[in-house]
Amino acid sequence: MNFESELLNDRSKENMQALASHIIQYPEKLPELIQLLDISNKSESQYRAAWVLGYLAPLGTGQFEPHFTHLINLLDIQELHPTIHRSITRLFQYITLPEDYHGRIIDVCFNILSSDEHLSAQRANCMTILHNYSKIYPEIGHELDIVISEILEYKKDPALQSRGKKVLNTLRKKS
Repeated sequence: MNFESELLNDRSKENMQALASHIIQYPEKLPELIQLLDISNKSESQYRAAWVLGYLAPLGTGQFEPHFTHLINLLDIQELHPTIHRSITRLFQYITLPEDYHGRIIDVCFNILSSDEHLSAQRANCMTILHNYSKIYPEIGHELDIVISEILEYKKDPALQSRGKKVLNTLRKKS
């Protein structure tokens, strides 16, 4: 299967989910998809590959391990299509990275969450990621509470309001 041509020929949600199902069935195909996320690939296939990536959490952490550095580095590149950030953060909500990456992903997520330059979906996903890591590192819970409280006060976006309230309720129950 040529992922690039499949991504360019049919941009339907059903096709993206079918491609994800194919990769879940044949995990050895994951590197082909990840390769399309290369920053030198400026075609539509780049962000469509990211769209598929967002559905691949069932593969589990192990399949993504060789790609964590690349995926986290992509989150630092502001100029990329927003779908790329949204899909990577969507994926990272459902998998736990190895401990070596915890500090880096926490840093990147706080940067995204605190930035008005990022879209609401990316920021909401980062709330969940940070909430997940606050279970491992309780000390980030206080900072997360402060950042989310500020967002709830000044940003009236429904996605941020909804996710922010849910995360805050859970954080505050723990304290």
